[in-house]
Amino acid sequence: MKPINVGLLGIGTVGGGAWTVLARNREEISRRAGRDIRISVVADKETAKAKKLTGGDARVVADAFAVVHDPEVDIVIELIGGTTVAKVLVLAAIESGKHVVTANKALLATHGNEIFSAAQKKGVMVAFEGAVAGGIPIIKALREGLTVNRIEWIAGIINGTSNFILSEMRDKGLAFDAVLKEAQKRGYAEADPTFDIEGVDAAHKLTIMAAIAFGVPMQLDKCYKEGIARLTQADIRYAEQLGYRIKLLGITKQTEKGIELRVHPTLIPAKRLIANVEGVMNAVLVKGDAVGPTMYYGAGAGAEPTGSAVGRPRGRHAPAYGRSRAPRAASRVPARPHVQPQDPADGRGRDLVLPAHAGRGPPGRARRYHPHPRRRLDFHRCHGAARAGRRRAAGGHHHAHPPDAREEHQHGDRQDREAEGGDGEGDQDQAGRPAVIGIRRG
Repeated sequence: MKPINVGLLGIGTVGGGAWTVLARNREEISRRAGRDIRISVVADKETAKAKKLTGGDARVVADAFAVVHDPEVDIVIELIGGTTVAKVLVLAAIESGKHVVTANKALLATHGNEIFSAAQKKGVMVAFEGAVAGGIPIIKALREGLTVNRIEWIAGIINGTSNFILSEMRDKGLAFDAVLKEAQKRGYAEADPTFDIEGVDAAHKLTIMAAIAFGVPMQLDKCYKEGIARLTQADIRYAEQLGYRIKLLGITKQTEKGIELRVHPTLIPAKRLIANVEGVMNAVLVKGDAVGPTMYYGAGAGAEPTGSAVGRPRGRHAPAYGRSRAPRAASRVPARPHVQPQDPADGRGRDLVLPAHAGRGPPGRARRYHPHPRRRLDFHRCHGAARAGRRRAAGGHHHAHPPDAREEHQHGDRQDREAEGGDGEGDQDQAGRPAVIGIRRG
């Protein structure tokens, strides 16, 4: 049987990891796929470096378009990054009838609707497991493992850089700037860390997961983003004293008004499983109506973990070569209130992603402040929070909530909460603390 020829665009950190993993496990991958899969051509501007890495086992070229238009190439792996040239290359590959694998979350979150629509028309696959949470197979879990579930919400630590910074600030008592420099020194943060510390990278990944989970198009512009750059040691200490840990969470949930899509620092009781995800590791909590809460944990970045995710779709779907595997969200582009999804049996395509200002309280609302005078906490809608209820009944202060995001509380029975690491008593721990609290600069 003719082998499947793969063209690799970019052999940097992730591309090099993909090459290493696929070369090392080539026989096992071919056995599972039912046919030989090999990277036959690599495109990279640094041809000398690429030739050294590949060891002469693949043809190396400097022109990525030569790979995209090569009639012998069946699958194109795009790992060059960015949203301009990468978009042109991906669309050209699709137009040429080639399947595409990418780990480019910014590209998908920004131009995914156009890319998936083009793939559907050409009957080709766009695989993107490596775009979200590195080596964690969260896309496969959402699309296949939880198929019979209606997803209620997703909450995840999906940026390793920010999680490393928060972990080091708490463990070592260091200031934000000092930990950021250490992260850059170790290679966990870019020279320009804006995307990581301001929540942009997490927003890209959350947008993709929301599209898969709720059947809505990619709508990055509707995502509320707040990063960790303004957090101080005082914030970390006060959180610890109250029994919480601060994590940058990406949260999306289905509500009566639409889909919430938000990234912001969040207080989580220290005993919860997700509160104990440390360093550069990632974790994603998914609540399905049938299965309840499930948690996925693993390396969220790195050469081989992401390379593993890049290689996974091809090995799994190679026997079905030629069959369309475009994301279901592609059939629901664009989303407007009066547009019906192509499949009338699935009404989820009518759900809208709420704009960033949705859910904001009326002006002039009284606010409750954290003991740290520059920090507000969101206790809104803490299910079972008796003390907060008594204050409201007595006409006391209301509680602020961040734009596009009311308090995230986790529904379900005792087993649901125990699975999440809770104690099963409403949405509080034994000290009466609410389960999850959004925090916002005052």
